[in-house]
Amino acid sequence: MRNFAKVVLGAFTGALRRKANQPHPTRGQVQEFNKAIRCVCSMTDFYLMTQYDSHTDKTISYMQEYLRGFHNTKDVFLRFRAGKGAKKAAAEAHKNLLREQSQASSSNLTMSEKAKMHQANTLERRELVDDILKEGAHYNFPKMHLISHDPEQIPKFGALGQFYTEISECMYKSLKDAYRRSNKVNVTSQIITNHTQDHTFIMKDLPIKAWAEAKETGNPTQHVGKRAQVVPMYLKLQGKLDFGTVSNLGDLERVTGLCDLVLATRTFLRGELGYSEVSISRVLSAGIRAYEALEIPVPKLNGEGFVVHHARCTGLRECRRGQSQSDWVWVRRLQASEKAGPTALNGHMLARLNVLYKLGDKAGEIYRLAHVTMQ
Repeated sequence: MRNFAKVVLGAFTGALRRKANQPHPTRGQVQEFNKAIRCVCSMTDFYLMTQYDSHTDKTISYMQEYLRGFHNTKDVFLRFRAGKGAKKAAAEAHKNLLREQSQASSSNLTMSEKAKMHQANTLERRELVDDILKEGAHYNFPKMHLISHDPEQIPKFGALGQFYTEISECMYKSLKDAYRRSNKVNVTSQIITNHTQDHTFIMKDLPIKAWAEAKETGNPTQHVGKRAQVVPMYLKLQGKLDFGTVSNLGDLERVTGLCDLVLATRTFLRGELGYSEVSISRVLSAGIRAYEALEIPVPKLNGEGFVVHHARCTGLRECRRGQSQSDWVWVRRLQASEKAGPTALNGHMLARLNVLYKLGDKAGEIYRLAHVTMQ
């Protein structure tokens, strides 16, 4: 709205300019155009002055002057505030008057007299329609009344910027857009579905933008396979899965259908831990345990304690609604930056959790790993 107020006067004035292929406006039309421009100008000046952070007696007097100018010229737009009933009555009256005028005899008139008669009839119909439309139209609604109190409220309570509701009203935009896309029948479920889809697309766009920024600054995969430097968090695997015939990582790859599970694990052991091929083969052939959930402690906003979230991956086992579940998780792919804004991903990427598993070797080392699909 604030940006709209900066351009509305220029756009409105430009729209009223005569084009080269249009006839010249009459004297009455020019007066109406100028009156409409003064009306828009007065309201725009008043609105822009309400955004001032501080006021004096002079600025408040300007506001009162602009508001009086608006009220003195606002009747030029009155016909556009007519309701459906008034518009229907005006159309019917225009139709009846046109029928009466067409029945009037003009056979004995000259060409110039016919032209004058046609112009007079057109003006008569236009005045009739305007009178009917203005008769039922008014500006008696709360918002139009409330602005009249702005000049007297500023000395009592300060600048009006502290009372703006535009930010909170913007939160309804996505829901309103979802309602317009619905069929207006059983709209609640349609609004929820549409809003969820829009939110999902937005979340999908964030990793794409992050990848693009990383590609511009350098190698986007330079930190793949490296342990991120983050604050230690005590995560816990939960809900052991029983696959029956699974005894090693190769069996788990076959059961889950993750064709790169062994390869990804081998790459991690070699690149992160520096294992030799012999050690890697020994670990991969050892016993394995798979889990369906990861407990993630998330710090509370007040800094007192944690809230435990559960990221689930049930594999082929049915969970809710008779379907398997693979939750979305954030995975750090790049180093965190202190310059990142509060809304930046800051090195995180969105991923789908496929499987949680735990490996161990004969030396007693245990590795808790997760296989994810990056988006």
